Amino acid sequence: MPRTLRQHVEEAERIMSIGGVKTLIPQRGIPAPIRVDAGNRQLEYAVSVRVVVEKYDRTGYAQAWLKVSDDVAGTFWQSIPAWSVCPLCMGRAPEDRGKGRVYCVACGAFVKPRRLRGLVSWDIRRMAQALRKGGISVG
Repeated sequence: MPRTLRQHVEEAERIMSIGGVKTLIPQRGIPAPIRVDAGNRQLEYAVSVRVVVEKYDRTGYAQAWLKVSDDVAGTFWQSIPAWSVCPLCMGRAPEDRGKGRVYCVACGAFVKPRRLRGLVSWDIRRMAQALRKGGISVG
């Protein structure tokens, strides 16, 4: 069964959290639990998922949205600002007044402003496509 993008990120976070654990200290009178190390293939998978998420997240909101639970995702999505931004520098752009392009004061270019939520959803789609194609190889 194929995983969703959020499930890929959850699994990568789980693998990375246990990846650094080499030994467990035993409690008094209780034998130490079996040592758990993540295999090389699992670590490569986790790193490739992280690389995809960091490469395609231009705004920082997509990575945060992927890490919240499904119950909170809707309210988190509503907290993303609805204003227009310059797609080049992510600075807040003046509203388009029907001309198609506006002058971005921050980067000094004439751009077509985009809604921040639209850019976040576009980043999420690009992440999912990259993972479907096999991610980014780190091995």
